[in-house]
Amino acid sequence: MLFRTGGLLLRHRFSVAIIVDVPGVGKSTLIDLSRRRLSEAGYRDVVLNYGDYMLKRLSSLGLVRDRDDIRKLPIRIQVENQAEAARMMIEDAGKELSDSKGVLIIDTHLLIRTTTGYWPGLPLHVAQELKPETIAIT
Repeated sequence: MLFRTGGLLLRHRFSVAIIVDVPGVGKSTLIDLSRRRLSEAGYRDVVLNYGDYMLKRLSSLGLVRDRDDIRKLPIRIQVENQAEAARMMIEDAGKELSDSKGVLIIDTHLLIRTTTGYWPGLPLHVAQELKPETIAIT
Protein backbone atom coordinates (compact mmCIF):
# COMPACT_ATOMS: atom_id res chain seq x y z
CA MET A 1 0.00 0.00 0.00
CA LEU A 2 1.43 3.40 -0.99
CA PHE A 3 0.40 6.70 0.57
CA ARG A 4 0.67 10.24 -0.75
CA THR A 5 1.58 12.93 1.78
CA GLY A 6 2.17 16.48 0.61
CA GLY A 7 3.08 15.29 -2.87
CA LEU A 8 5.52 12.63 -1.61
CA LEU A 9 4.84 8.96 -2.27
CA LEU A 10 5.52 6.88 0.86
CA ARG A 11 5.89 3.12 1.09
CA HIS A 12 3.76 2.71 4.22
CA ARG A 13 2.74 5.04 7.03
CA PHE A 14 5.56 3.47 9.05
CA SER A 15 9.06 2.18 8.30
CA VAL A 16 9.81 -1.48 7.63
CA ALA A 17 13.08 -3.15 8.64
CA ILE A 18 13.81 -6.79 7.88
CA ILE A 19 16.32 -8.76 9.96
CA VAL A 20 17.34 -11.91 8.09
CA ASP A 21 19.87 -14.69 8.63
CA VAL A 22 20.23 -18.33 9.55
CA PRO A 23 19.12 -19.50 13.02
CA GLY A 24 21.51 -18.99 15.91
CA VAL A 25 23.69 -16.18 14.59
CA GLY A 26 22.23 -13.26 16.52
CA LYS A 27 18.98 -12.07 14.91
CA SER A 28 17.21 -11.86 18.26
CA THR A 29 20.13 -9.97 19.80
CA LEU A 30 20.13 -7.49 16.92
CA ILE A 31 16.36 -7.07 17.17
CA ASP A 32 16.56 -6.43 20.94
CA LEU A 33 19.34 -3.86 20.47
CA SER A 34 17.41 -2.17 17.65
CA ARG A 35 14.26 -1.97 19.78
CA ARG A 36 16.15 -0.33 22.64
CA ARG A 37 17.70 2.25 20.31
CA LEU A 38 14.39 2.96 18.59
CA SER A 39 12.67 3.44 21.96
CA GLU A 40 15.42 5.81 23.13
CA ALA A 41 14.91 7.85 19.95
CA GLY A 42 11.14 8.07 20.53
CA TYR A 43 10.04 5.47 18.00
CA ARG A 44 7.41 2.81 18.52
CA ASP A 45 8.06 -0.65 17.10
CA VAL A 46 6.32 -3.92 16.39
CA VAL A 47 8.26 -7.14 15.82
CA LEU A 48 6.61 -9.78 13.65
CA ASN A 49 7.95 -13.13 12.51
CA TYR A 50 7.40 -13.94 8.84
CA GLY A 51 7.21 -17.71 9.51
CA ASP A 52 4.40 -17.12 12.01
CA TYR A 53 2.42 -15.32 9.32
CA MET A 54 3.05 -18.07 6.79
CA LEU A 55 1.71 -20.52 9.39
CA LYS A 56 -1.30 -18.29 10.07
CA ARG A 57 -2.08 -18.02 6.36
CA LEU A 58 -1.58 -21.68 5.46
CA SER A 59 -3.30 -23.06 8.56
CA SER A 60 -6.34 -20.86 7.81
CA LEU A 61 -6.53 -22.66 4.47
CA GLY A 62 -6.26 -26.05 6.20
CA LEU A 63 -2.92 -26.84 4.53
CA VAL A 64 -0.67 -27.15 7.61
CA ARG A 65 -0.82 -27.80 11.35
CA ASP A 66 2.61 -26.50 12.39
CA ARG A 67 5.57 -24.57 11.01
CA ASP A 68 7.47 -27.70 10.03
CA ASP A 69 4.59 -28.65 7.71
CA ILE A 70 5.16 -25.46 5.70
CA ARG A 71 8.53 -26.48 4.30
CA LYS A 72 7.07 -29.84 3.24
CA LEU A 73 4.41 -28.24 1.02
CA PRO A 74 4.99 -28.05 -2.72
CA ILE A 75 6.97 -24.91 -3.57
CA ARG A 76 4.11 -23.69 -5.77
CA ILE A 77 1.76 -23.54 -2.77
CA GLN A 78 4.38 -21.79 -0.64
CA VAL A 79 5.05 -19.16 -3.31
CA GLU A 80 1.33 -18.60 -3.91
CA ASN A 81 0.84 -17.69 -0.25
CA GLN A 82 4.03 -15.76 0.57
CA ALA A 83 2.85 -12.35 -0.66
CA GLU A 84 -0.46 -12.69 1.18
CA ALA A 85 1.41 -13.45 4.42
CA ALA A 86 3.43 -10.25 3.86
CA ARG A 87 0.25 -8.23 3.27
CA MET A 88 -1.19 -9.63 6.50
CA MET A 89 1.91 -8.43 8.36
CA ILE A 90 1.61 -4.91 6.95
CA GLU A 91 -2.08 -4.80 7.82
CA ASP A 92 -1.50 -5.98 11.40
CA ALA A 93 1.40 -3.58 11.93
CA GLY A 94 -0.71 -0.72 10.57
CA LYS A 95 -3.18 -1.23 13.42
CA GLU A 96 -0.43 -0.32 15.91
CA LEU A 97 1.91 1.90 13.90
CA SER A 98 0.02 4.81 12.44
CA ASP A 99 2.77 7.31 11.64
CA SER A 100 6.37 7.88 10.62
CA LYS A 101 7.53 7.33 14.22
CA GLY A 102 6.65 3.66 13.89
CA VAL A 103 8.86 0.80 12.74
CA LEU A 104 7.82 -2.71 11.78
CA ILE A 105 10.70 -5.10 12.41
CA ILE A 106 10.37 -8.39 10.54
CA ASP A 107 12.29 -11.43 11.75
CA THR A 108 12.84 -14.07 9.07
CA HIS A 109 15.24 -16.80 8.04
CA LEU A 110 17.70 -16.37 5.20
CA LEU A 111 17.13 -19.88 3.85
CA ILE A 112 14.38 -22.45 4.27
CA ARG A 113 15.11 -26.16 3.80
CA THR A 114 12.36 -27.65 1.63
CA THR A 115 11.80 -31.02 0.01
CA THR A 116 13.44 -29.69 -3.18
CA GLY A 117 16.45 -28.01 -1.55
CA TYR A 118 17.08 -24.64 0.06
CA TRP A 119 14.87 -21.71 -0.90
CA PRO A 120 15.19 -18.03 0.07
CA GLY A 121 13.40 -17.02 3.25
CA LEU A 122 12.83 -13.58 1.77
CA PRO A 123 11.98 -13.99 -1.92
CA LEU A 124 11.98 -10.90 -4.13
CA HIS A 125 8.19 -10.79 -4.51
CA VAL A 126 7.84 -10.76 -0.70
CA ALA A 127 10.38 -7.96 -0.31
CA GLN A 128 8.50 -5.99 -2.98
CA GLU A 129 5.29 -6.41 -0.99
CA LEU A 130 6.93 -5.38 2.31
CA LYS A 131 8.79 -2.40 0.78
CA PRO A 132 11.52 -2.28 3.46
CA GLU A 133 13.69 0.74 4.07
CA THR A 134 16.29 -1.55 5.67
CA ILE A 135 17.33 -5.16 5.30
CA ALA A 136 19.94 -6.30 7.83
CA ILE A 137 21.86 -9.56 7.73
CA THR A 138 23.40 -10.34 11.13
